[in-house]
Amino acid sequence: MNSILLKNATVITMDAQRRILKEGAVAIKDGRITEIDWSAGLAKKYACADTVIDCYGDMVLPGMINCHSHAGHAIMGKLAGDMMSLWWNMLIQVYENYSDPEFWYADGMLHAAAALRNGITTTLNVMGSTPMGDEPYAPQSHAKGYTIVGGREFLGVGIPYAEKYPKPYTRWEGGKQVKKLVSIDGMLAGAEEALKTVHGAYNDRVRVFVTPHQQLMDHVPGEKCPQNLLKLTPLELDINARVRALAKKYNTQVYTDTYGGWVTLAFTDKENMLLGSDVLIGMEHVAAANYRELDILAETGTKMYYTAEGYYKRVPISDVICMGIPLSITTNGSAPRTCLDLLEALRRAILVERIFHEDKAYLPAAKALETVTIDAARCLGQEDQIGSLEVGKKADVVVYSPITDYYPYVCPIERLIYAGAGGDFSHVIVDGVLVLKDRHFTQVDEKQILALADAVHMRSVKDNKLEETIDPVIWSKTRMEYI
Repeated sequence: MNSILLKNATVITMDAQRRILKEGAVAIKDGRITEIDWSAGLAKKYACADTVIDCYGDMVLPGMINCHSHAGHAIMGKLAGDMMSLWWNMLIQVYENYSDPEFWYADGMLHAAAALRNGITTTLNVMGSTPMGDEPYAPQSHAKGYTIVGGREFLGVGIPYAEKYPKPYTRWEGGKQVKKLVSIDGMLAGAEEALKTVHGAYNDRVRVFVTPHQQLMDHVPGEKCPQNLLKLTPLELDINARVRALAKKYNTQVYTDTYGGWVTLAFTDKENMLLGSDVLIGMEHVAAANYRELDILAETGTKMYYTAEGYYKRVPISDVICMGIPLSITTNGSAPRTCLDLLEALRRAILVERIFHEDKAYLPAAKALETVTIDAARCLGQEDQIGSLEVGKKADVVVYSPITDYYPYVCPIERLIYAGAGGDFSHVIVDGVLVLKDRHFTQVDEKQILALADAVHMRSVKDNKLEETIDPVIWSKTRMEYI
């Protein structure tokens, strides 16, 4: 592999000492970080590096990590953002009935391009709005597209929620749609095939997590009626055991979502509970967790991801952090009310905390940055490989080059978090490969990605007869009516 030297930068290491070198340099060779030191010394030592980038006035930091996103949303998720009931039905229709390998491949490329432009080198994507496991071609195609652009991807593949199983799908075979009924056995078989074929593939830039859509798969989403939360059902006990066995077989993690009150019930299945240090659980789509449940998460070592989207009830993330629960703040994908600007997602989370506490001192910028770097790496079980700039770690490195004038150049982390924009990243390195150079992709033709994504999007809109609902505009109203 080529050697790279980034010099004359403000280097934000996120290492154990949280060192910041204001005139620092980072040396990279064979996909790993080889040295981090003052620029004056490394500039001479690595003067003959294959690529030398002068980062004067820029920040160099570890690639950011987005621990919760959705495959499919890059192409289809931007529809009808003000009409959520309409939006959800449209997406499920496309993902479960009108998607094919080309759809997932194009979405993988588009998503990777957007993430990398925003300084995100690693993304954890749920395979569709629910973690479809029936057809391994979906995660296989998405991973191929994502890695061609140059990104690092974790995929959540497994069992989607259904009111009853087997679950009906329409899939393409020989250019024709074929109706299928897929059982839980079929979902887990598809997930295992994804584990066999892409877990650890592409120079280990792709990993697969076993993903039941919910922590309680036999409960209605959001169910919190006390009489329905007394015991796990036989189906849930069976799913827990099988998910645990599959994750253990491939030495990977469990990735799922939960609702208020469910953690307590899940904790009763001590043998196979979907809790523990190898479980990453989402509480961003939920009623606020009670403190007994946070105690359970802390006791079991369970990790959490969180998104502040503005209308869900608050999860007490400052309390979560203080309790020692690993926490990653995320974008929740690229749609419909969010984009892949992780810096903007951090500002939303900070604002929510400060409004809730009526205290502007909550969640300072440096702590927020930890949640998308080293803390996020811990949530993925990858803290020894990515998430900080340290000698020996994988070289996932980004260069933040604000176009606007930031001088006098003080408080770099605060400048980054409070005023930064995703599009201000000029260079991105993943696994030691310079995939974005001077804001241009080196591995792919971005115009071709956009053309393919647009064609696939319009085909999906036409197939699903969504032309009239693709872009509803609501003028002169303070509250929209549901369609």
